[in-house]
This record gives sequence, structure tokens and C-alpha cells, in this order.
Amino acid sequence: MSGDCMQSAFRRRIVFAFVASPFVLPAHAETISKNAAVALAESFIAKNGYTTLPREQVNAALAPESLELGSSREEQLSLRFNSLKPKAIGVKSDGEDGPTGWSVAFDFAGPNIDSSICRVVTMDADGKNLVLQHRDGIRSYFAGFD
Repeated sequence: MSGDCMQSAFRRRIVFAFVASPFVLPAHAETISKNAAVALAESFIAKNGYTTLPREQVNAALAPESLELGSSREEQLSLRFNSLKPKAIGVKSDGEDGPTGWSVAFDFAGPNIDSSICRVVTMDADGKNLVLQHRDGIRSYFAGFD
């Protein structure tokens, strides 16, 4: 292959790499708003059986907890059902210069509940990787939407 041919082929590869790179590189995840984080968390707890949402509307595959007491879906649903109130009581971001993640808090449902604690759904800043944390949150810290 002559020098001109090789140089031309090299240029084509460079141009292709430059043009194709936006499609190959992962897009930067966009941070969701506080309101969007709350809406996602409220949907998450409902669709995973923690509210009074009818069982037929709950996800077929439940999001696992770090400490799962029931061995079957039915046992898990029985333990989860109506354990949390469906509306969030507060949201916090964990970043100083903008959120790197969100924490959305929920009150427990039912009688004889310690009103100083809550459950917390955490997620990435882009609304991905939602998890209902096993450890109770301190309600006075998480309550509020400021």
C-alpha cells in the first residue's frame, strides 16, 4: 500500500472514530428533580407491596430487601402489605454541589409505631438503583421537602 493510500485510510478511520464516538460513549446521566425522586420512590414502595395497593397491581418480581424474612412472594407480600404510608414525608439529597443521590422517607403505617423513625428509599441522582433501606431512618432528619 502506498503512503498516500495509507494516509487516506488513516484519515477515514479518524473521521469515523470522531463521528461515531457520541454513539459509543455512555451518555452522562441526568440528575432528576426532587419532585421526580419523590414520585419514583412513592411508585417503588407501592409496586413492591408496602402500601395498600391491590396485590394484582404489585410487581410480579419484588425488589429484594437486604434482610428478607419471607421465603416466597406471598410471604413477602404478607409481611410488607400496609407497612408504609403511600405518601413520602420528606426528601434529602446527599451532595453539596448538587445531588449525587436522593433519600426519600416514608412513615410506617399501622398502630403502635414509633413516630421517631421512618423507612427510607435511596436512589442514584438519575433515579436509578432504588433500594428500600433496611435500617430505620430518623424521622426528624428526613421529614420535610426543603
